[in-house]
Amino acid sequence: MKILLEKKYSFRDIAQALIRSVSTISEEINNIIMRNKNPA
Repeated sequence: MKILLEKKYSFRDIAQALIRSVSTISEEINNIIMRNKNPA
């Protein structure tokens, strides 16, 4: 949490990082769902 309070990070940087991690998480969930639908 300390990182978010530092002045050198702008709100946009934080927002972009959050968006990136959210899309990564949703991709991972998607991969897991596809794996469960099509067991190797």
